[in-house]
Amino acid sequence: MAGAEEYYTADVMRVTDLNPIFRRVVLGGPGLAGYASSGHADEWFRFVLPAEGRTEVPPPKIINGHAVFDEPRPRQRYYTVRQYDPDGPVITVDVMLHGHGAASEWVRAVRAGDRVMLSQAWGRYGAAPDAEWELIIADPTGLPAACRILAELPAGRRAIALLEAPGPQCRLELESAADLTVHWLDSPELESGAGRLAEATRGLDLPARPGYVWMGGEQAASRDIRKYFRKELGWGSERYDIVGYWRPDSEGYLERYATVQDQVAEIYQRGVAAGQDQEDTLDEALKVLEAHNL
Repeated sequence: MAGAEEYYTADVMRVTDLNPIFRRVVLGGPGLAGYASSGHADEWFRFVLPAEGRTEVPPPKIINGHAVFDEPRPRQRYYTVRQYDPDGPVITVDVMLHGHGAASEWVRAVRAGDRVMLSQAWGRYGAAPDAEWELIIADPTGLPAACRILAELPAGRRAIALLEAPGPQCRLELESAADLTVHWLDSPELESGAGRLAEATRGLDLPARPGYVWMGGEQAASRDIRKYFRKELGWGSERYDIVGYWRPDSEGYLERYATVQDQVAEIYQRGVAAGQDQEDTLDEALKVLEAHNL
């Protein structure tokens, strides 16, 4: 991330239910003056919620380029920018209604006129210049980003979408000028993390020409899909951006992760000091995690 962190306030302009699991929230207002897109179709921002027992979030102090919030610190979650309109600007967010906690409670209660705080946007999506086709993979948490990626593909671009939802009633509408083939997986058991994306990815008949893969979804599935392209097919890191958005039993995972946290941090510090490729460093870290069933 280049430059200092930036935070903005936004007014909730409209709230619309898209289907049983997705709610669309449109943000605008004068507090977004100067807000700019990252330029990545999968861009996300950090959404800032008041600390427990508080109703507002005081603006952060910027210290050495980093935002520092006063205690008690607010809770923060990441959301995808489904649409960005520079006239305004106006930011559209399609939020999944699932689980419990502060963010889920906010999503269910949000109304037009509410005021929120959010960070500037970051993103990763970026096909290799010589890629002749793209494969876009997403479970419900990745669907908003997948929808925007597909919507922004140029006319005639060869693309394949492998998308997962609890059922047909929970799918998001796709719009794309690309030469697009869509495969929907209906997986009612998704809440437990038992999705079918990794298995289905291996079953795809992919073009032999150079391609690019983007994936957003559950952590274990993302690791499996990354391993498939990186290790089994031998793809270079410039040909994929695969992101784990969530994991079941995140609290239990964090407790177990604490036992190897220092070891993983040392791997990353050593990799940075040696100028190691980030994907090679990630390979080392994943070996440690998998050895501890993480």
